[in-house]
This record gives sequence, C-alpha cells and structure tokens, in this order.
Amino acid sequence: LWSNTVNGITCLLRPGDEECFFDESNVGEEVHGTFAVTHGEAPINVKIFDSTDKIVLELPETMENAYTFKAMQSGAYTICFKSSGSELQTIEFNLHMGDDVTVKNVMKEDHLTLIDESVQSLRRGVSELSEQTKYHRNRLLRHKKTTESTGSRITWWSLLQGTILVSLALIQTWIIKNLFDKKRTV
Repeated sequence: LWSNTVNGITCLLRPGDEECFFDESNVGEEVHGTFAVTHGEAPINVKIFDSTDKIVLELPETMENAYTFKAMQSGAYTICFKSSGSELQTIEFNLHMGDDVTVKNVMKEDHLTLIDESVQSLRRGVSELSEQTKYHRNRLLRHKKTTESTGSRITWWSLLQGTILVSLALIQTWIIKNLFDKKRTV
C-alpha cells in the first residue's frame, strides 16, 4: 500500500488582517500551490509577489483555488492571504517549488522505478536537511544575540556594582576619619 502524505501549512487569519508566507524559487522552476478556507464563511483575497514585489497572481474574493506558474526570476516568492470577513478564519495551503511539483502532481505509483524512488527519497532528505540547517542557523543567530546582550548587561552591571562599592568604601572611610578627628578636638 502506498500512503500519500501532504505537508501543508495552516494559518489563522483575523478579521481585516493579512498573513504572508514565502519560499525561494529559481528561474524556470514551476511554482504550484493550493489553498482553501477551512473555517469561516467569508472569501479571502490572495496575492502572490515575486522577489521585486511585483504582483505575479491576484485572486480576489475566493474560498479555495489552485495555481501553477513558472518563476521568471530567482528569489523569494511571497503569498499573502487577506481577510475580508468579520470572523476568525482558518486557511490551509500547500506550496511546491521546482522538481517537487513534477513528482507530486504528474507521476503515479507505476511510473517510478526503484532508482527514481531512491533519487526522490534522497532529494527529500537533502531538502529536509537544508530546512533543518536553516532553522538551526537562525536559532543559533538568535541565541548568539541573546548571549551577547546578556554578557553586555552583566559587564555594565558589574562595573556599576564595583563603582558603588568603591564609593561606599570611600564614604565610610571619610565618615570614620571625621569621627576620630572630632574626638581629638574635644
């Protein structure tokens, strides 16, 4: 038995809000996607932008749709969903770029040989590895910023504490010295 799995994204769209998502594509690659409003009665407006923020596709007032186009330039393609309703909506969508489109939409079970299946398995593994690498790189950068900020705060706080301690020691020395000086004059 073959089991097809679909990895999609579900997002919540508040009334009047717009949510955008992006993915990278190279020149000539096919970009394919589907979306559907799964909760809520109002239609949504959908716009897809290329890396220069030009509108590639606009789908006004729709509840669900599918699209396919070829990327005319390399870079991030952004899909934006805008609510036109007065209630919270749930949108489920899938976005496929490049060779992934061919495998998911054209090839059937009997079209693939064992080598093709192995190649596709390797591609999926490399894709997953790439996604995990991006995730961990971003996480590492975020933690580095937090560590640097914390280290800076610790340094400044230590300098402030040191200054306060030295100041208090000097003030206490001065007070004690004045107390003994007053006793001598009496």
